[in-house]
Amino acid sequence: MSVGQSNVICGNRSVVVAHPYPLCRSYLAQFCERELGEKRSVNITGTALDAVSKLYLNDKVERVILFPGTADKKNLQLVKKLLNKHGVELFEVDNFISLSALKDIVLGVGPSVSESLVRAEGIAHPYTRKNALRKLTPSQRLVFMGVANGKNNLELATALGVSVNTVKVHLHGIFKRLGIQSRTQIACFAAY
Repeated sequence: MSVGQSNVICGNRSVVVAHPYPLCRSYLAQFCERELGEKRSVNITGTALDAVSKLYLNDKVERVILFPGTADKKNLQLVKKLLNKHGVELFEVDNFISLSALKDIVLGVGPSVSESLVRAEGIAHPYTRKNALRKLTPSQRLVFMGVANGKNNLELATALGVSVNTVKVHLHGIFKRLGIQSRTQIACFAAY
C-alpha cells in the first residue's frame, strides 16, 4: 500500500487515517500494510479535509482516524458534521496511541466503537510529550532528543561519551517506557 492510495479489498469498507507529518504517514502506511494486509483497506492522508474528500470519492468509508494537527478548530467542526451526516465513525486520537490500539480501531474491534469510549477506555493516551519524557531517565532523554534530531547511534555515542551498546540499551529503555517500537516513532513523538 502506498501513502495516500486506497486499496479496496473484497468490498470491505475502508478506513481513512489523517496525520500531518509525511514521515509519520509513511510509517503508518508501512505498519498498516505489514499488520493488516488484506484484512482492511486503509487510506493515509495529511489533513482532516483530505479524509473527508475520500468520503466523496469512495462512499465505502467506515471510519476516520484523526491525529492532532490535521485540522484547525473551525475545519474540525465541519469535518465532524460531514462525517456524522454520512454515518462515518470519527476517532480523534492523540500522538501517543499504541500501535495495537490503532490496529484495533482500524479493524473495528476492541472495547469501543465511539470516540468517547476510546478516550474512556484508555485507547488514546491523554498525556503530553512533556509528561511522557518525565518517564525517561536523564540519559534516555538525551538519547531521545538526539534520535529526534536525526543522529545515528555512533553520533550519539560520540556526543555522549559512551559506547554504541550503551546507546542501544538506552533506546531499548525508551521504546519500553514509551510503548514505541522504532526510531521513526521517536521522531513522530518528538514532533509534538
